[in-house]
Amino acid sequence: MANFNFNGFDVQESTNTELHNNTANFNKDNGIALSSSIQNEVTGNIANYNGDGINLFNCSTSLLNNNIANSNRYAGIDPGSSKDNILTDNIANSNRKHGFELVGSDNNTLRGNIGNSDVDHLPDDSPNRTSKNETKDQGIENKSFIDSTISVIISWVHHNNFSDNVDNNPINNPSDNFINNSKSNFLDNISDDSINVYVHPEDSIQQAIDNSSSGDIIAVYPGLYKENLIVNKSLIIISKPGESTETIIQAADPEDDIFYVAADNVTICGFNVTGTDKAGIRYTGSCGIIAGNKLVSDKYGIYLKKAENITIENNNASQNGRGIYLRDSSRNIVKNNEVSHNWFYGKEYRNGILLKNSNNNKLTGNNVSRNWDGIRLENSSNNELSKNAVIDDYFCIGLEDSNNNKLLDNTVKSIGYSFDITLGNSHNNTLQGNSAGFMTEVRVSSGPESTNNTLEGRQHIRRD
Repeated sequence: MANFNFNGFDVQESTNTELHNNTANFNKDNGIALSSSIQNEVTGNIANYNGDGINLFNCSTSLLNNNIANSNRYAGIDPGSSKDNILTDNIANSNRKHGFELVGSDNNTLRGNIGNSDVDHLPDDSPNRTSKNETKDQGIENKSFIDSTISVIISWVHHNNFSDNVDNNPINNPSDNFINNSKSNFLDNISDDSINVYVHPEDSIQQAIDNSSSGDIIAVYPGLYKENLIVNKSLIIISKPGESTETIIQAADPEDDIFYVAADNVTICGFNVTGTDKAGIRYTGSCGIIAGNKLVSDKYGIYLKKAENITIENNNASQNGRGIYLRDSSRNIVKNNEVSHNWFYGKEYRNGILLKNSNNNKLTGNNVSRNWDGIRLENSSNNELSKNAVIDDYFCIGLEDSNNNKLLDNTVKSIGYSFDITLGNSHNNTLQGNSAGFMTEVRVSSGPESTNNTLEGRQHIRRD
């Protein structure tokens, strides 16, 4: 992943280089840049919201296949001054200039691509040989934004969501020191020119969603909006950059979710979401981003149901029944969130982060405090919990009927009960490098029904 740089990937004077399945979004110049290189393969990459998505300069005999280059400021894919390349099955939609910019290129083959209406920009007065470029089966209309438009973690915190003092996080990882700088990174790349729809307090966000096309960016001005929103297409929905006050979305009907996302590739960023007996944000699709939101006084702050490849980052989920809840959901990332004081719906709903029937997720760098259960896994396997600070919860980390999980380098310190980590009917888990503070043992409870767990480090183990 190479986001928020000058060039995401910059390959120069290279032969037989392979770039596969990378993400390069929100870069100032190019997502992927190749120059003076031959016989390279660029396949399966995503390069959105850059200057050019993929740019070739003086390159030859390379293959560009199955890449996505959407919503760039200039061209989606630009093989200018390059020859004898093959471009097949790429998608370059919603770019401001051209889908494929072929000026100055020679003897390239384009086949099966989809792009802007001016997909092959070939001016009549071009002095270069462009007649041999092929555009067979080429889409000539701006097709719908594809199923996998966005696969990027937006490291952006709405400035009202967190304190500027990052030292409150006991996890000391310089690479995660994102709070002061990330807002400007994101806003620098979401320019006014890239925003398709603006919503003001007297407007309806739902109407803006309904009237938008897949791939649009919707920016919502600060104010109070009383709505329950259904998002059924691929959109980026953000609070208006550069504003000093909050954008609050309050449930019009507290018996419904505030955001109900039933689509893939949706981003929700920078909102204060409050006042529902259901979920502040419920996501049922895949490949989405939930970032920089504040979720308060909801039954569930963020709720993933049968969702996968969602990034939940830099949110504040507090005073809910469950702060972040994953059910039947896999391959998601829950990173750098503040999750606290979630116990407001009785003993059934008082979890900071709960995974139920959810596998292969990664939870890292979260601050989880003052909940009943800090992080709890039920019937969930092959998850990784690393570098989380789970402090002053009644139960810090609990596993029930959960196997093959990794608990690595977490800081855990419970209050009210004697154990920091509990294992119930859970097998083959690895607990390594966890700490309860300087020279303090982690107290682990592991019943006889839990077997083959690996426990390393300063841990006091009680086997009931």
